[in-house]
Amino acid sequence: MTAAALSQVQSTLYASRSRSAHFRRGFNCLVLEPDESCRDVLRRIVTADQDLILIGEARTASHGLMLAKQYTPDMLVLGVELPDATGFDFLAMLRRTGIPIPEVIFVSQCDRHAINALDVRASGYLLKPLDEKKLAAALAFGKDRAAARNGFRETTQPSEQPVAIKHPSRIVVKSAGRMVFLPPDTIDWIQAKGNYLTLHVGGDEYRIRESIQSIERKFSLLPFLRIHRSTMVNINRIREVERWYTGEYIVRLDTGKELTLSKTYRDQFFAATAPRVA
Repeated sequence: MTAAALSQVQSTLYASRSRSAHFRRGFNCLVLEPDESCRDVLRRIVTADQDLILIGEARTASHGLMLAKQYTPDMLVLGVELPDATGFDFLAMLRRTGIPIPEVIFVSQCDRHAINALDVRASGYLLKPLDEKKLAAALAFGKDRAAARNGFRETTQPSEQPVAIKHPSRIVVKSAGRMVFLPPDTIDWIQAKGNYLTLHVGGDEYRIRESIQSIERKFSLLPFLRIHRSTMVNINRIREVERWYTGEYIVRLDTGKELTLSKTYRDQFFAATAPRVA
């Protein structure tokens, strides 16, 4: 069988799988990587993940663009070094074509493009030879982000109840030329200003470009509460709540930080934190 014929068989298989009611609905995943041995590993890990549907494989940007137009991937495992472009060039092609940018996990021979990957808000940046545990973790993080961004819910049959959107397992931030991966439960409180959020983690601060409404949706299943139009707090970091003579309430954290509980969010705060009666 020729390479062209094999490619056609694969495309037919991927298309029928993504449309079939017998397959679990999940995230469409496209693999674009020229290295065959690397692609073998990616194929095995992606197809073993019940949440992912491998919609196609490509080794060139031109072929990858054709598949992206046809299937609109939710996730993309993208080689940085392609024969006819770079992985970043490929993302620019998607933008020019009007195809929504999926969650991207970069694969590369070196780490010199890692900061560029962070600039485009990639879900991961993996070095060859691939570490399968790191690949699985990056895929899990990408699925979390895709679910939060797209409101994606999985079903096995139309009659079943939708599964709740997962919360993100890590928040990726850029700090002093590094990529820092923050588990949400390490965050003490979040402060919003304009289109940016400051994540307070102990004595450290990390700034990301995101709205407080967006992070509130992503953290909806986590022990975080909005206490002010510009403030969210980790409930597990609250030491006490004190009412001042002015009638305002002060939320005091384990660190000693004092935050204002505004009237708008007071009722939902006390409803969520009130002791439960058995």
